[in-house]
Amino acid sequence: MFVRNNRATLGAACAAVSALAFGVLAPAGAATTLNTTLNQGASASSTPVDNSTAGTGTIVFAGSDTIQYVVADLADAWNARGTTANTVNNKSYNILSYNALANDGSAVAPLTGWNGVDGTTSASITTPNGSGGGLKLLGASDANGGSVISYARSSSAPDTSGNLAAGKSSDATGYPFALDTVVLATSAKNTAAPQSLTDAQVLAIYNGTDTNWSQVGGGSAPLHPLTPKSGSGTAKFFGSQINKIDTANGGAGTVSDSNGVMTSAPNKYNGTLDVPEHSGAPLAFDKNAVVPISLGRAILWNQTNPSQQIRVLGGFKKQRALWLFARNSSVTAAANGQTKTNADTYAGGAVTNALLGSTGFFCSAAAQEIVKADGFYPLSAAYCGVSKATTGDIVPASGIAPASMYIANPLLVTPTSSTGTGTSTGTHTVVKVALGTVKVSGKAKVGKKVTATATATRGAKLSYQWLSNGKAIKGAKAAKLKLTKKLKGKRVSVRVTATLTGATPVTRTSAAVKVKK
Repeated sequence: MFVRNNRATLGAACAAVSALAFGVLAPAGAATTLNTTLNQGASASSTPVDNSTAGTGTIVFAGSDTIQYVVADLADAWNARGTTANTVNNKSYNILSYNALANDGSAVAPLTGWNGVDGTTSASITTPNGSGGGLKLLGASDANGGSVISYARSSSAPDTSGNLAAGKSSDATGYPFALDTVVLATSAKNTAAPQSLTDAQVLAIYNGTDTNWSQVGGGSAPLHPLTPKSGSGTAKFFGSQINKIDTANGGAGTVSDSNGVMTSAPNKYNGTLDVPEHSGAPLAFDKNAVVPISLGRAILWNQTNPSQQIRVLGGFKKQRALWLFARNSSVTAAANGQTKTNADTYAGGAVTNALLGSTGFFCSAAAQEIVKADGFYPLSAAYCGVSKATTGDIVPASGIAPASMYIANPLLVTPTSSTGTGTSTGTHTVVKVALGTVKVSGKAKVGKKVTATATATRGAKLSYQWLSNGKAIKGAKAAKLKLTKKLKGKRVSVRVTATLTGATPVTRTSAAVKVKK
């Protein structure tokens, strides 16, 4: 969720929504352009991970769109550490993380002429869309016997009922690195939906019993439940939660199938269009629709789509772990036709442990701060990176993680169980703005340019003021500063201010660098 086409990268929305929140998640300034092709931290022509003779390699992630932005941001942070820090077994690795969808839910163009991780050039590789698609590609091989990607992103827990070729994980191992909260959303133009829905009301909506908003405490208007396309991690997770609610209410627990498909809740809208995960597009098309969505991604949608705002309904909220999957071993790789692979990228391998393990980078304090900034809950040390090869999530069946499992996220309300049918009044959206470390990069030499870099809340506007020996340089208010002769021998720094609609501005100043001749 950091914008990678801007020197000053922007973080995720800093908004907190109460357990019974009602109202539009506050937009934060003008829409920003998201990277919809690949992580800019490494070139697509980088030496692939499975080229065992090279001194450098590339780790490739693909799969779930729920976590495409946070994984890309983690990849950027890893790549920024440099060659020495990213060397594992005498080989330095960069990371590429390919997005599944554009932020508006539209498809990402196929990756033409891209080198798979074994170095074989393919005419076209379709970027997988969804957790199941990522797992399938993790188990796929190209014509040269190489693996196509290194790890699969997934919002679905391990499922050993099938193998990678089937989009399952009997021949893979999952590594959790964050928690997500799944809620229900409607169009901001929907005036019939109530403030909140109980679990029983959600069941009645999705099993087809209630078909009007008035039946669940709202106004009189048709009620059109939607679910994400078949096979998406969110569809599977949401369907499993509906089945649990059904069982608790005396039903057979079969409202949803294993792919999250429900007969009373279409996964298509406008006739033939797939309902994308975490997109407000179907809600913009039909204001009477309701759809499950990741809370962090709901906030992001409103940050970047001011003309198609959505609102989150309170009451119903379920948590799940977010996962990254690695192949189990050379045996399982070979079974999928992968004869050119790197053992270090298997479950328990050196690269896997360095990236995904409990002491790996994705579970480090710095990485978990990025997880937080991108709207998700970081996992506690007792759970983060602890591998799991058996079926099931690490979140209890209740769907609400205990406090010991997660690290509180200041961007979102602390997860609690919601009971009863009570409602709250007013708007409970709290807008915050965050600004990370501000740095000056480039050669501090007369005639050269230095650049201000910072991380801030997505949608925040960043303004710059350059300083010479602590005093403002007149007219120097851009992200880049050309070092003139007047600055020779002086110490230059930059003051960055982040502003966000409805939030108090935050200002930070970088360390000073001395300008040389």
